[in-house]
Amino acid sequence: RCGGDEAGGEPRVQEDDVLTPRRVHGIAKVVGIACGTNHSVVCAEDGVYSFGYNRMGQLGLDCRENVHLPRRIRELEGKGVCKVTCGTSHSLFLTSSGEVYGCGTAEEGQLGESVVGTATVPVRLNFQYDDGQVRDAVAGGYTSAFLQKSRSLGFSHSSIKASLIGALKGFGAGESGSGKRLIGLVESIFASPELMNVVFGKEEGFGMDVEELERVYKLILKCGIKDQDVISAFHTATNTLIRDLGENSNLLTSPESIQVLLAVFQNPLLSQGKMAYNMMPKICKVVMDCISISHQLLSNWWSEYPASILAGRIVRPFQDYISTTLDREQGNVSPSLVSTLNVLALVEESNQRNRTLPMEEFYNDLISEKFDVLQHYIVWRQNASAGARGFSFCGYPFLLNNQAKSNLLQTEAKLTMAEMVQKSRMESMFGGIFKLGDQGAVAPSRRKAAAAASGGGGGPSQASASSMPAPESCGIDPIHSDACILRIRRSHLMQDALEEIGRQNEHDLHKPLKVNFIGEEGVDAGGVKKEFFQLLCETVMQPDYDLFVYHEESRTYWFNGQSLESEADFMLIGLVFGLAIYNSVILDVHFPLCLYKKLLGQDVGIKDLEQMQPDVARSLKKLLEWSGPGSVEDVFCATFVVDQPKGFGETTAVELVPGGSDLAVTEENRRRYVDLYVDFVLNESIRAQFNAFRRGFLLLTDGPVLALFRAEELEVLVCGTPHLDFKALQENARYEGGYESGTQVVQWLWQVLQEMTLEQKQKFLKFFSGSDRAPIGGLAKLGFLVQRAGPDTNRLPTSHTCFNTLLLPEYGSRGKLRALLKTAIENSAGFGLE
Repeated sequence: RCGGDEAGGEPRVQEDDVLTPRRVHGIAKVVGIACGTNHSVVCAEDGVYSFGYNRMGQLGLDCRENVHLPRRIRELEGKGVCKVTCGTSHSLFLTSSGEVYGCGTAEEGQLGESVVGTATVPVRLNFQYDDGQVRDAVAGGYTSAFLQKSRSLGFSHSSIKASLIGALKGFGAGESGSGKRLIGLVESIFASPELMNVVFGKEEGFGMDVEELERVYKLILKCGIKDQDVISAFHTATNTLIRDLGENSNLLTSPESIQVLLAVFQNPLLSQGKMAYNMMPKICKVVMDCISISHQLLSNWWSEYPASILAGRIVRPFQDYISTTLDREQGNVSPSLVSTLNVLALVEESNQRNRTLPMEEFYNDLISEKFDVLQHYIVWRQNASAGARGFSFCGYPFLLNNQAKSNLLQTEAKLTMAEMVQKSRMESMFGGIFKLGDQGAVAPSRRKAAAAASGGGGGPSQASASSMPAPESCGIDPIHSDACILRIRRSHLMQDALEEIGRQNEHDLHKPLKVNFIGEEGVDAGGVKKEFFQLLCETVMQPDYDLFVYHEESRTYWFNGQSLESEADFMLIGLVFGLAIYNSVILDVHFPLCLYKKLLGQDVGIKDLEQMQPDVARSLKKLLEWSGPGSVEDVFCATFVVDQPKGFGETTAVELVPGGSDLAVTEENRRRYVDLYVDFVLNESIRAQFNAFRRGFLLLTDGPVLALFRAEELEVLVCGTPHLDFKALQENARYEGGYESGTQVVQWLWQVLQEMTLEQKQKFLKFFSGSDRAPIGGLAKLGFLVQRAGPDTNRLPTSHTCFNTLLLPEYGSRGKLRALLKTAIENSAGFGLE
C-alpha cells in the first residue's frame, strides 16, 4: 500500500505520505480491493474490511468518524460478498447470489432509490426494473453501474437466436412444454433493445437483418393462431420495448441504439388497428424526440429495404393508422398525428433514393378525395407568405394523389382565367380608365422574316402555298376579351402556331384558349384545341424541324444541342407545353423523366441517363466497376471526349475538358469522366435550348402548386397515363337518348372494344376524347358518354370530343357496328372540309 495519509489508510497511524508499497497488517487471504478518493475497502475470505475517510458513512461501519485501521464491516458477515467497488464517497458490495449492498452518500442517485441521503451501514439495493441477478458492479465518482443476467433466459447471448428459432419450431411441431418456453423467450427478447440487437442486428456494420426479422415475426404470428398467449406475450413485450425507448429517447444517439427502432416499425402489431392506435403515436414521438442524426440513419436504412417489407410493414400500416385516426377524430389533426406524418415523410424521402416503391404507395385516398384540399392549399399559401403556422396536408404533398394536385392546378388556372377575363372586359368597357398594363408580345413577329427568307413559304416542311388565307387575313378577330384566340391553317400548322402564340401578351395567354382552324366549321368547346395540340406535337417532333433528337432504344426525344433554330423557338415550344397544362389538355409527347425533373429544378444523374440512353449508361457503369483483367485505359481506350448528336444520324466530337482528346480515362479519373459525360449530355450540351424551353413552360405554370408535384406526377399531368383500363371506362360510362347499360347495341359496343388491339383502342379513345391517353386518375375519370344517334343506319358513328361523347346509331347487328366503328376511328381528322 502507498499513497496519501490524510485520513489514515493502514493499520497503524502513518504521519507521512507512503511513497513505496508497504504491507497492510491485520488482513489475510484478500479476494478483492477497491479505493475511493480517500477511503479503502478490502474483501477477504473471512470478511469485508474498510478504513479511511468516513464523513459520508462510506465505510459502512455505522459511524461517520475517519478510521485509521482496517475494521470489519459486521453487517456484511455471512452475505457472501465476492466483490467490492468504491466511488468518491460511496461503496458497493456484490454477493455471490447476485445481491448488491451499498453505503455512503446517495445525493447524486448513486445508490438508486433504496437510499435517501446517506447510509452509514450497507443497505441492500433493490432493482425495480428486473428480477434478474447482478453479475458485476462498478462504482466511480458519483456513479454506479451494474451488469445483470435475467433469470428468465437461462442461456448465454450466443445461443439466444438459436433458442428462439428452436422454440418457434418446437411449438409449431407441438413439442411438450414448448409453449411456456416460447412465451418466456418472446417476453424477454422483444422487450429488450439489447437483445433485439443481439438477435437481429447485422453481423457486419449497423442496421437490422430485416428479412430474418420478418421471418421470425411471421413465425410468431403463426404460433399465435394456435395459442393466443403467445400474441399476448408479444404484445406485452412490444409495449415494454416502446416504453423503454420513450423513457430513454435522449440516449438514442448511436447507430446501435437507433437501429432498434427499425424492428419496432416493422412489428406486425402496428398493422392491427387497435394496437396500432396505441403504439404508433408513441414510437413516432420517440423518433421525433431523437437527435437529427437518428432521422438520417433511419432514412438510410429504409432506403435499402426490400419493396415487399417497406410497403407491407412500413408504409401501409402508416397509411392505415393515418386514415383510421382522421376518421375516428373527425378530421382533427392532433400533435401525435403530426409526428406520425413527419416520420412517414422520412420513409418517403428514403424511398426517393432508389425508387423502391411507386409514388402511388404513399397516396392517401381519404385525404386526397374526402378532405377539402383547396382549403389546405390556402392555409399552406398563408403559411408561406404571412409566416402563419396552420396545419396543411400540402406540407406533405406525397399524400396527395395526382387527381388532387391536378384539381388544385386546374382550380388555380380557372381562378386566374376568370380574373383575366373580368379585367379584360373592364378594359373594353372603360378604355383607358381601367387598363391591364402595357405588355408586349411574348415573342416578336417573324412572319415577314420567314416569308422573305423562303420566298413566301410556310415553314421548313410545309407547303409554300395554301388555298386558306393567312391568319391576319382570315376574318377572325385576333383578340377577344373572353379568350386567347389562335387562328391556324392546317397546311401551315407549325408556322401559324408559333406565330399566333408568340403575338399574344401574357394577359391574353392567361385567358381560356380558343383555337380556330381556318376554313373549318368546328366551334372550339374543347375538342378543337385537343386536336390542335395533338397535331402540333406530332409536327414539332419531326426531324425536319431540327428541334429534338430521337433515341430509338428508349423511344424518347431529347433536345438537339446542335439545332440551328433560335432560342425563341424553344421558348415557344415550352410555352405550348405550359399552355396545354393551363388549359387541361393532355399531350402526346415522349420525353424521359429527367426532363420533368429539370423543369422542377431537380438534379439529374446517371440513373436518368439510363432511361434515355440505357446502352450508354450501362457502358459507363461497367467502366466504373471494371477491375480487370487489364487496365481501364487499355480495355476501354476512352478519352475525355463525347459524341454529340446533331440530327439526321450525324454526331460531332466535343471535348469534356480542354485537351480532352489527349487525356486518357484511367482508374484514377474515371469517376470524373463519367460525371462530366452525364452532365454534358443532360445539362451542358442543351443548356441554351432547355433554359429557353423552361422559361416558356413556366410562363403559365410557375406557381406554388407546381412545387407539390414530383417529376413522375408532372409527367402524368403533361402526357396522361399510357395504361388504358377499358373496364374502368365501361364501369363509369353514362348513357343518354334511350340507351342504358343493358341495351343490345351498347353491349355489342363493349364486346367490339374488348376485341380491339391496343392501337385500335387508342384510336377509339382519340376519336371520342381527342387524346389517345388516359387523363389523371385513369379512364374512370374521363366521363365517357354514349348517346343514341337515331335508328339503324349506314352512317358512321360520330363524336363530340369537347364533351367526350360518342354518338352511336342503334345498329341492327354486331358485325355492322364493328365495321362502321372501325371505319370511323381510322378516318377521323378535322372539323369540316377545307
